[in-house]
Amino acid sequence: ALPEGALLGLTQATGSAGGFDFQYDCTPQSRNKVIFGHNMNDGTMFGVLEKLADQEFCERHSTVLLKTEDGVQEYRIVSVLTTDLSGIPFNRTRFADDQDYLTFAGTMLAGTGYEPQTEKRLLTLVTCAYEWEGARTVVVAVEI
Repeated sequence: ALPEGALLGLTQATGSAGGFDFQYDCTPQSRNKVIFGHNMNDGTMFGVLEKLADQEFCERHSTVLLKTEDGVQEYRIVSVLTTDLSGIPFNRTRFADDQDYLTFAGTMLAGTGYEPQTEKRLLTLVTCAYEWEGARTVVVAVEI
């Protein structure tokens, strides 16, 4: 069972998490862990992500737990976007150096009140959105 306030509990297996797919170049050490999942009409998998646009719902379900070979990491949801790769390169997992990561994280965290930190990793959850062709609901969470 998930702790109160947790939205999702995910386990990282080789390339997938029970129907969830990790970005092909994502590793447990990635500074931005990118996970894709289907937007199911019945609310399963990542069907719940679009509900996070409702601030009250997001406040009640503000954490995500990710279990990897390194243990369990907890993340706080800080942003819900509808975008595509031409708007924000949300699926980046590799960075040239700390400054490159901080610049990327600054873009992902813009308007949230969170300042990017080199030691705080991001978790990016991605599912289909239907506002335009190629649109995605992107949930950004910061490691706690």
